[in-house]
Amino acid sequence: MENKEKQSKEKSHDITEKAEELAGIIRKKLPDLKVSKNEIVSLLKGEEINSSLDSGQNESEEKAVPSGSALWKKGKFLANRITHLSSTIAKIATILPIVALIFQTFFLGVKTEKLQDQGLELVQSGQLMQNEISSLGAQTLTFKEDLEKQLSSLQTKVEPPTIEAEKKERRNRKKMINSVKKRIREQLSNPSNSLRELSDELKASIINFTLYCKPYQLLFDNLSPERGYMLYFLYKEKIAPNDFLEICNKGDFQYADCNGKKFVQANFSNIDLQYSSFEDGALASCNLQGVKLNNANLQGCSFWNSDLQGAEINTAVLEKAKFRNAQLKNLKLKETDISGIEFNKDADFAGVELNGAYSFDFVWMKEFLELTQLDSIYVLKSELAENARYFERLRIHQK
Repeated sequence: MENKEKQSKEKSHDITEKAEELAGIIRKKLPDLKVSKNEIVSLLKGEEINSSLDSGQNESEEKAVPSGSALWKKGKFLANRITHLSSTIAKIATILPIVALIFQTFFLGVKTEKLQDQGLELVQSGQLMQNEISSLGAQTLTFKEDLEKQLSSLQTKVEPPTIEAEKKERRNRKKMINSVKKRIREQLSNPSNSLRELSDELKASIINFTLYCKPYQLLFDNLSPERGYMLYFLYKEKIAPNDFLEICNKGDFQYADCNGKKFVQANFSNIDLQYSSFEDGALASCNLQGVKLNNANLQGCSFWNSDLQGAEINTAVLEKAKFRNAQLKNLKLKETDISGIEFNKDADFAGVELNGAYSFDFVWMKEFLELTQLDSIYVLKSELAENARYFERLRIHQK
């Protein structure tokens, strides 16, 4: 029983505190309201209604109803009570919308604060992103400036080569090639190296050397004697065939100066030897399938017994080259000077591309056309003076 009374008191106390807190909010929000704080607390707790109901009940219990006069008085009493209750309810009805509005305003304020906090966070995030973008922009600008400086330094005017500078470079390359030759001979002289193979390190050095030795512009008429020398040295030393092909394929032997050098039974299949020179040299009994000799100087070079199937010798000089017993199927000789080349009368020119090949020797061209059974040529007049005579340039035109 005591516990129930204690709980009832605590509950009543809590209700009173909440009613007072709410009454304070109402008075603060509605200062012009003609109702005191205590009255608002009383209305919120329902004290007036309870008091009216309790008073009516007590009076009805104390007084009996013996006559009509007493009933009239009782009805009048009840009417007064009902009027009082109606007034109280009207007051409550007046305050409730205000209370509801206050609660709504309160919760809207809470939501507004949350939205403001979220908006602040978004603004801060936006500022961070803007800072990052600014930082990236600054880095991009710095990178652009550095790149422009590098490009500017690369575009600095390069001094044209001089003969003295190329002579100095030539001496340096001789030292380099002697060092490479010494290393090659050391490995090949090893008794256990019967296959004459080179180490991967040494092959890489040879490849890098050929890449380094670019053609001279003044001393050797745009050729590289070091590349030609290295190619011939590797051939003469008879290194392992696979190593030879690997070096030739990965290295650079364009513009190689191989004038007068004789290569016999060498494998140059699919090797790039464009712009090189084999004038008065020999590529005899060699595998030259698919070799690229475009723009090469092959004047007087011997191709006897060589396999030239699918080789490319376009826009080259083949004057007086020798093709005795050579396999020429699908050979490409477009736009090439073929003046005076030698070949067998029964040579197979099947698939040979001669479109644009030319000669200055009309008699030789006539014999060539008869042997190859090519009968379509056209003549381009060229004012080439030689011994005070003008020659006509005869050009083959394949249909």
